[in-house]
Amino acid sequence: MSLRQTVFAARDRETGQLVIGVEHERAAPAVQIVLQRLGVPPSDYRIEVTEPIRFLSETLRTQHRPTIGGVQIHFSNYLCTLGFNVDHAEGRSFITNSHCTDGQGKDTGTIYYQPTSSADSSPIGVEADDPPYFSGRGHPECSNNRRCRYSDAARVQYEAGPENLGRIAMTTGVNSQSLDVSGSFDITSQSAETHFTRGSTLHKVGRTTGWTTGSVGDTCATVNVFGSNIQLLCQTFVHNSETTISGSGDSGSPVFRDNGNGAAELVGILWGGSGTSTFLFSPLANIQGELGTLDATTDRTSAPPAGEVSGSISGRVTGSETGDPIQDVTVSVDGTTYAVTTGSDGHYSLTSVPTGTYSVTASKIGYDPVTKTDVLVNEGTTTFVDFALTEESSGPGGERDPVIGSFDVSSRTTGPWLRVTVQWSVSHPDNALESVRSQLFDGLTLVDTVTSSVSGGSASGEHELLTRGTASDVCLTVSDAGGKDVEQCKPLP
Repeated sequence: MSLRQTVFAARDRETGQLVIGVEHERAAPAVQIVLQRLGVPPSDYRIEVTEPIRFLSETLRTQHRPTIGGVQIHFSNYLCTLGFNVDHAEGRSFITNSHCTDGQGKDTGTIYYQPTSSADSSPIGVEADDPPYFSGRGHPECSNNRRCRYSDAARVQYEAGPENLGRIAMTTGVNSQSLDVSGSFDITSQSAETHFTRGSTLHKVGRTTGWTTGSVGDTCATVNVFGSNIQLLCQTFVHNSETTISGSGDSGSPVFRDNGNGAAELVGILWGGSGTSTFLFSPLANIQGELGTLDATTDRTSAPPAGEVSGSISGRVTGSETGDPIQDVTVSVDGTTYAVTTGSDGHYSLTSVPTGTYSVTASKIGYDPVTKTDVLVNEGTTTFVDFALTEESSGPGGERDPVIGSFDVSSRTTGPWLRVTVQWSVSHPDNALESVRSQLFDGLTLVDTVTSSVSGGSASGEHELLTRGTASDVCLTVSDAGGKDVEQCKPLP
């Protein structure tokens, strides 16, 4: 994903393949070279040409008092969509996109109007929380030279009284581009999912294209935003090739499931699109992970509906020492059959858990299991439980990886030979070094290799690689006694 003109990366949960999206076919060979060097066979991935992902913005809408989800908001010189109203620890707020502020990833005190400042000069709210982006340093899930977040979302604190909690505008027709509001959806539940079922139907309401639907495509994908160095992690695609489902100004649209009879389950917020037949959204679980606990459900003035006897448990699993997300951790509710595994971002979601008090355990081979007790599940709500796991020693190499400390390459020509000198230093936190290998490539062709045996916790040395032809790249691989490899490649100077 650090390569130019890559658009997204995701795993096809049906075939198990890695899916890489590129802007055009000319970008595919560079991706193939990287995957080959990583040892990924061609059968395990596919490369798709897809249009760049862009933020959406601008155009008009009508005034609504009280405000509801899906209607137009105005800030500075731009127009976006109000996502959904929420109860937050700091007060009533609404959620829209981070890129629908005066400065993405920072609190700028953006002032919002509905529908425009010229139609109503009284602001409805002020930006209160827009978390900063993070880089790949200390966050391996974020690609080099990218700024990353898990959601394109910001929280706006309301001025007194104009909001209607738990409502999304309903237009007169689905996928008809109608902007005429005929009623509203009631948000009766909130999703804690980060991975969505391929082919399932999701809905959105936005101030430009109205109420539209599509089918889930790639889910929990890493996405590069065209024209920027922003990378959004664990995002989901929704497609409908037969009609327009998003357009400029739909940024911030609430994304939801239609459960019938006007009931909606909120699942996230739309932030971008590829053409007019595809939109992308950030899952609500990611939004809450960055903005804190949010309650977007309808104000209740009577008892909950009969039969609503379950809730959800959601959270994130990270390493206790590094804070990095851990994938494929099993999170289970003790004494039940409820269990799920974490995704690449460390998030998990257990849905439809009967109400009650439970013990919940997170476990993975190579880590000490952790159990949280007295986890209370209430009707129709999500309980958030995070875990921090500690690595345990397993096998001769332990669970930690070898480290490349330095890797310097120089070259010179002597007669018919191209001589490449590789100077390196490596280490291992578990004192389990085994070998260091330097390889010289000409495009995809390996032209020379040198391997040194090493041991203990640190080593340094030099390799000389030779070729009578041309060369383009050098790769250094350090291996440990447990069979783990770490590789780094550089272009030939």
